[in-house]
Amino acid sequence: MTPVSIRLSLIVCALYVGFGAHLPFFGLWLAERGLSSTEVALALGAPLFARVFAAPLLTAFADRLGDPAIAIRLFSILVAVFYLILPWLSGFWPIFLASLLAGLVWGSIVPLTDSLTVAAGRRGEADYGQVRLWGSVGFIVTAILVGWLIDYAGLWVVPPIVVLSTFVMVAVLGRPTKEKAPSTPRSLTAGLRVLWTDKVLLLLILALAFGHASHGMFYTIGGIHWRSLGYSKGIIGMLWAVGVIVEIAFLSVSTRIIARFGVMAVLAAGLGCGVLRWGVMAFDPPLGFMFVWQVLHAFSFAAVLAAGINIVAGRFPPDMSSSGQGTYYALVGLCHGLTMITSGPLYDALGGKAYLAMAATCLAGLVLLATALRRDKAIAAIRT
Repeated sequence: MTPVSIRLSLIVCALYVGFGAHLPFFGLWLAERGLSSTEVALALGAPLFARVFAAPLLTAFADRLGDPAIAIRLFSILVAVFYLILPWLSGFWPIFLASLLAGLVWGSIVPLTDSLTVAAGRRGEADYGQVRLWGSVGFIVTAILVGWLIDYAGLWVVPPIVVLSTFVMVAVLGRPTKEKAPSTPRSLTAGLRVLWTDKVLLLLILALAFGHASHGMFYTIGGIHWRSLGYSKGIIGMLWAVGVIVEIAFLSVSTRIIARFGVMAVLAAGLGCGVLRWGVMAFDPPLGFMFVWQVLHAFSFAAVLAAGINIVAGRFPPDMSSSGQGTYYALVGLCHGLTMITSGPLYDALGGKAYLAMAATCLAGLVLLATALRRDKAIAAIRT
């Protein structure tokens, strides 16, 4: 690995260490502070929808600076400030506002780190899949260790771990890019205008968003449904671990797979495996088969992730790398948020059969991909 690749891997790992502490446990922290279930849901869900509007603007701001590293440093410091303040707040609205503002800037760091990695990849200094896999490693290790730490010390440790992760990002960031600020800065809505004028790109990003969004139900009610089938917490943790392990394995070789088969073939495989994965899970296969079935996470998630980075990097101009990734993440966040919100009512009405709706979501993504290929057959040959 090059020095730039090592640095980027550390940044991405630190970023997902913060997510590993926040995503599984922040809701519990909020509940311990006296928030009701409805208030916890609002505090967790509002940033996801707000990012739909904020991410394109914040990442376009990074493009105007000419170096995503500057914006990552600024946003990381802001996240740290909000999480340092949170333990001192009381009542729903102060906590909600601090959580919302932290979520807005924190969510924008993800597309910015992707932009840094893509830029380094163009210079031959990094491989996206091999950098991003360290995010998955950081997330799963942190989720396990923080769970044990909470059992020993309590939920108060959650915000400090998030703050520590941001300090690590700032400490190791440096300046891994060589880009200069553009002489004629793009407007803050330039990414949205590109999407509006490039209908093939719009179709592709919607296909990607549908693929990612199909996991919304799994993340929301997956553990609940497995518990209803009688699986122990240990078994559920092992099932999640299998998914993360195969995700890491796929990302480690994703660049070679895309070079061999092409971006669109990898995306089609990811969406197709999503249809298969959720369609079978709707009928509660036996536990032994479920462990095997979790291997499909390598395609339904990791393949779609890798294809998306290549598509966005290839269709947006180089000086719009950050805003392109931000626009992409905004649409993904919108679709993902919708599936997460609807998953509860669907599960209440249909039980495990609700996964059929996620299979239909992936199928819709395949239809969008096929439409894009009909409009522009040349994209089938893209291999980077």
